[in-house]
This record gives sequence, structure tokens and C-alpha cells, in this order.
Amino acid sequence: MKSYREVAENVFRRRDAHEAKREARKKILRRVTTSLSVFAVTVAVLFSVGAGYVFAVGFGIVEDRLGICDRFFSAQVTRQQQSIVENATL
Repeated sequence: MKSYREVAENVFRRRDAHEAKREARKKILRRVTTSLSVFAVTVAVLFSVGAGYVFAVGFGIVEDRLGICDRFFSAQVTRQQQSIVENATL
């Protein structure tokens, strides 16, 4: 028959092993939830930036306020270029 000390040591050893497993599970779960949170925040930021850009393009803010079209498409057309375009359209 086991003494009460042996029984107590066995119980405490099992308890410590169970607590160690539980702490390991908590660490893994914490890492997973942190990773998912970072992913969710990143997706939300990208979605909001994309939605803002679509909103700005839809209302013409990008073209009007930033003058993108004026900067890139304001080249002067020469008479030779104009005659080439006119001949091509005929």
C-alpha cells in the first residue's frame, strides 16, 4: 500500500503536467489569435484605402484635385500630328 506522501506526490505531479499542457495550449491560442487579429486589421486597412480610392475616382476628385489628366495629357498637338489624325479618320 502506498503512503500518503507517494499518493500526494503522484497527484501533484499529474496536476503540474496538466497545468503545463494548459499553458502551452494558451500560448498557441494566443499566437493564433494575434496572427488573425493582425491579418484582420491589415485587410480592413486595405479595404478602407481601396474604398476611399474608388470613392475619389467615382466623384472625380482624383482627376480634378490632383490634376492627373492635365499633367500627363496636356501636350500640344502640332499641325503635322493633327493632319495625320485627320487623314487617318477620313
